Amino acid sequence: MTDKTPGSPIYLDHNATTPIDPEAVETMMPYLKGEFGNPSSGYPLGNRAKEGVEKARGETSALLGCQPGEIIFTSGGSESNNLGLKGLINLADPGEFHIITSAIEHPAILNPALFLMELGVKVTILPVDRLGQIDPDDVRKAITSRTMPILAGSDQATRLILKDYHYKSRCYQALNLHFHAPKCPSKASRHIRLKNRLFLRGFILMAKIAF
Repeated sequence: MTDKTPGSPIYLDHNATTPIDPEAVETMMPYLKGEFGNPSSGYPLGNRAKEGVEKARGETSALLGCQPGEIIFTSGGSESNNLGLKGLINLADPGEFHIITSAIEHPAILNPALFLMELGVKVTILPVDRLGQIDPDDVRKAITSRTMPILAGSDQATRLILKDYHYKSRCYQALNLHFHAPKCPSKASRHIRLKNRLFLRGFILMAKIAF
């Protein structure tokens, strides 16, 4: 919190949300005022807005080491999680899909998973230990031939699952696994790179990038 008035709250939940970075405000101001056009419109105001969107898409892809066409902008983490998770499932045959997640995921992950379970998707919810950690062996045991996304909603969980991916890449590739890694608290300073997509057919990353 920037308010230093005596008795004002001390904000300690930046993992949930943060104040807008002044540089981000400065970058967005032209589009919040004069350049407010719909980027899908064909006239000059819309074209300039589209140029701004595509410029941001290019900068984001360069930051993450992927192609601009692989970047999808959404309104936030919950929408991204729903898009990433539900988008992998063919609801015409939900019983052929299997999701693995953990018991301590954010509701934006667990709720879509439970919703899909009601529709017939198999969902495995793994326990965690007293430190909130997932046992990688539990993940491996839960994997089946029809496992689709493996959901890891924290840096710690992602590291545990991916730490030995080089060794087991051929096995995982044969199973056609997808990782859904919601990285909303992540920052550009983490040097996330998607250029080498590990061994996965799908790696979905949601991140609030702090430029």
